[in-house]
Amino acid sequence: MTHASIGRVAIVLNAHFPYVRRAGRWPHGEEALHRVIAESYLPLLRLAHELRTAGRVASLNLAISPVALEQLADAVILKHFALWLAEWRARVAGDLQRFEAQGEAHGAYLARFYLDWIDAITQLFHGRFKRDLIGALRRLPEQPGELLLTPATYAYLPWLSLAEAHTQLDVGAMSVLRHLGRRPTGLWLPGGGLPPGLRGIALEHGLRYAVGLPAAQPLVTQRNDDLPVIHPDRALNDYIVGSNLGYPGDELYREFHRVHDVSGIAYWRVTGADVPLERKAWYDPYLAFGRAAEHARHFLHALRARLQALRATQQTEAPVVVLAFDAELFGHWWFEGVHWLQHVLEGILAADDLQLIPLHEALERLPWQPAPADSPRHPIFDDPVVAPLRTRLQRAGTRLQAAARQLAQATGLEEELLCQATRELLLAQSSDWATLIATGTATDYAQRRFDEHLARMERLLQYLERDEPTPDAVSYLHQIAELDNPFPFTNYRLLAG
Repeated sequence: MTHASIGRVAIVLNAHFPYVRRAGRWPHGEEALHRVIAESYLPLLRLAHELRTAGRVASLNLAISPVALEQLADAVILKHFALWLAEWRARVAGDLQRFEAQGEAHGAYLARFYLDWIDAITQLFHGRFKRDLIGALRRLPEQPGELLLTPATYAYLPWLSLAEAHTQLDVGAMSVLRHLGRRPTGLWLPGGGLPPGLRGIALEHGLRYAVGLPAAQPLVTQRNDDLPVIHPDRALNDYIVGSNLGYPGDELYREFHRVHDVSGIAYWRVTGADVPLERKAWYDPYLAFGRAAEHARHFLHALRARLQALRATQQTEAPVVVLAFDAELFGHWWFEGVHWLQHVLEGILAADDLQLIPLHEALERLPWQPAPADSPRHPIFDDPVVAPLRTRLQRAGTRLQAAARQLAQATGLEEELLCQATRELLLAQSSDWATLIATGTATDYAQRRFDEHLARMERLLQYLERDEPTPDAVSYLHQIAELDNPFPFTNYRLLAG
């Protein structure tokens, strides 16, 4: 390719984790977030900083959910993470002693590998980033990639009223600005859901486009005068997330689901899709990381082939592909994924025929077509098993909106009760609860969390309905405000419309 016909690539990383602060430890509470911080967020931050230090500017676009930002900034989460890192290392050290006592040389080799790896992560957290993950994110604005807004708690917007969607975006935008000092330029749509009438709200926040579900061809769709939606390329995404084609299923990669019964550490490899967990073979990081480099070279070849195909079908000298990945895929679900991503980015940055671009440039260059009358819907949110959640959210939203209109001039305790009730509704609206229930991943946990937030909202409103809030209203408010403390500047009046 000549410089005039260079292939352009826009990469979006979506980082989100549901609210788990003080909501249990394992397997679905804070420790799950600790693992994602250690295995995904810290290694990805290191990669971004090292690329910048080397003078290689990677135009990566980032959609980080406000509820994830709130937790990464939270003193309790960070304190518990530091303790968990030390406990994690102690568990591996115990494994090393056991493996050596049993004469298990490969197990001991893996335990030493993990000790070195945990020490490197610990140094990143305490040393390089000074226990300040938000600060590490704030120091990356020089890269030309764009920041995307997600709803505050990663809500599925078609389930909400327009006033509730407005509240989700307004609270989320304030959180992003407060923590990162930047205003997002695009909107990430959880589940690809774009309800009608969102354009005005998006424009109010300076949002120029949204990113929706992947499509067979990378393109932009727009319905009437609504927000244009960028659709990432499904074909290339399948090399990573495809159930049969995806790289993470390679036999050499670390097996996520089998862990040591004492320490909870993963010492085995995929081995084969049909191999039972108890028959998985030992993991070898040397071979696995070598395979990740091979897969990166293969992906760069597939990327060029895809751009050439798009060039022919679109009859353009400057084809564009958009790739969108969950940040937790790299490191957490796919242990070698950060290594793969590093090789892919370095390959693109070193190439004469490829260029990383921000999303606004992709928006200008991708082909446009009218969106269907009904936006594509994610099957999870149409699953009958989650229909009761939608019904209960609608009732709760209507109830809180009525209280917000009736008490629009509330002050003091009444205002605090309404603001905390709004936080509880926002947390109940998280799409994670429906996702975990529909997929059967953590049904009981997700149902409990959903029920808790709505019950807390209901009790807070009941205090308001009395002639005068009783003394225990203050005690309960303080108790719940400590458990559920994100978005300190939440304004309940947004719900009044």
